[in-house]
Amino acid sequence: MNVLLITCLLATAVVLAAAQGDTEARIVRLQAFEAGCTPKRPGKKAVVDVVLMVDKSNSIGTQAFESAKCILKGYVELLSKWKLAYYIGAVTYGREASVEFDFLTSPKKIKNKIDGLTYTQGYAGQKTCHVEGFKESRKMIRKSPQEADCRLVIVVTDGKTQCDGGMDATCAMAAQLHSEGIDVVIEAVGDDVTEDELNCMANQWVEHNIDYERGCSALDAVAQAYTSIA
Repeated sequence: MNVLLITCLLATAVVLAAAQGDTEARIVRLQAFEAGCTPKRPGKKAVVDVVLMVDKSNSIGTQAFESAKCILKGYVELLSKWKLAYYIGAVTYGREASVEFDFLTSPKKIKNKIDGLTYTQGYAGQKTCHVEGFKESRKMIRKSPQEADCRLVIVVTDGKTQCDGGMDATCAMAAQLHSEGIDVVIEAVGDDVTEDELNCMANQWVEHNIDYERGCSALDAVAQAYTSIA
């Protein structure tokens, strides 16, 4: 990766966030990740595996879960603008985690799959277990048939961990992903999130949204303004 370029772009993102708001900052962060994902095969597009990891715990509820799906679709729209060969799959998690759909490349098919995600409140207790989501995402990436140049997990969550091991277990699992070259982005919603836990999970960036609808509108603005860099 071009460390100097990434550092400059991320530093610019901080300035933009303060001066011009979330849209420009998100664009610069996404551009930095795109610029840093370089192909191992000369003359070929860089390949990136992306797992959309969405919290399905009791605290979210049906309405918010439906709104969360538009955040996921917003990311699909953004990734489709990259000059990268991307493959997108999805994992949902509460007390347990499961693969909702395997890696796909068609934005239309991916969005249809996201639309098909369902929420059942109270199933299996559905505490928030980030560790289980990370384990399933990691397993999915490790089984990927693509020889990906970069791997990215995008987490949409409204809460702190409620499972065995607490935050320490979450941070340890996230650190394992980071050490294996799997980057993590967090889309945090609601007010039941723990800053320290979010920061240990993410090694790219954390976006804070007052609610799911704000997250959706922010991503819509980014998608409309985003221009892929050379």
